[in-house]
Amino acid sequence: MTLAVERFDARPWSDEQLEPLFGGGFPEFISADQVVKEYIGRVREWFADLSIILLDAGDVPVAAGWGVPIRWSGDVGDLPAGYTDTLRRAVEGRDRADQPDTLVICGGVVARARTGQGVSAELITALRELASPAGWPQVIAPVRPTLNPRYYVIPDGLSTLHIDRDADLGTYTEPNVWMQHR
Repeated sequence: MTLAVERFDARPWSDEQLEPLFGGGFPEFISADQVVKEYIGRVREWFADLSIILLDAGDVPVAAGWGVPIRWSGDVGDLPAGYTDTLRRAVEGRDRADQPDTLVICGGVVARARTGQGVSAELITALRELASPAGWPQVIAPVRPTLNPRYYVIPDGLSTLHIDRDADLGTYTEPNVWMQHR
């Protein structure tokens, strides 16, 4: 499969072109995140020129992602804890006038692709998302318990939600990875 990468705002996109990517919207457990709601408006306004879309050989959109700039020390332990932390770091870094040195693409749709000629990538670490159970208000009700009462299946989730009520902590870990491109 040959894919082309283009800035999302490079041309207008019809609803018909984007429907397969965004028609269902984001799963409720993502859109219910109060921290994301706090930052997403500024992300869309300030970093629109960093969002990308991937096109197949027929010029059909097959994936998209929001790009946000962050400052990163190069140490694996300094990577954002996940999607929410990435948005927070980008917005707060801009507020502080930090000089970003790393572009993070938060993928909205997964597409299979091969690294291009002369491009290599190294797997650095997996992402981990943490949140208080109170931050999952629309998620807890429709969740179906698994055989283990601390793990829950979330509609449209890629993984399970682990709730530790004693620690007031919900842990949702998706199969996302950090890749360092050279």
